[in-house]
Amino acid sequence: MNVSSSDGILRFEFDEDLLHTIEDALGSMKSESRRVLKNAVNDAARDAKKDLAKKAQETYAVKQGRFTKAMKTQNATESSLTATINVTGEQLETKRFQSVARHISYRPRQA
Repeated sequence: MNVSSSDGILRFEFDEDLLHTIEDALGSMKSESRRVLKNAVNDAARDAKKDLAKKAQETYAVKQGRFTKAMKTQNATESSLTATINVTGEQLETKRFQSVARHISYRPRQA
């Protein structure tokens, strides 16, 4: 398996050797290998979606539910072993943030 990241895209690429390893492990259920790999890819995408939402909540002032709704997942199929998570939406406007002005004064101590 090859893992790479570019342009904000995280890719997991599986080669034929991995598919043969899965087929060997399944033995008589060799025909189920693509389904097993599809389920593994979809599970990884589901976990990545949860991790993205959690990390966004930790990093930014955004509610996890609101961020999760902005994510759409296209699951892998047996013919296409690719899962995609698309995040769409608008940037938060500055009016959603709040600051409070405070007057701070400094007086040096007199000896």
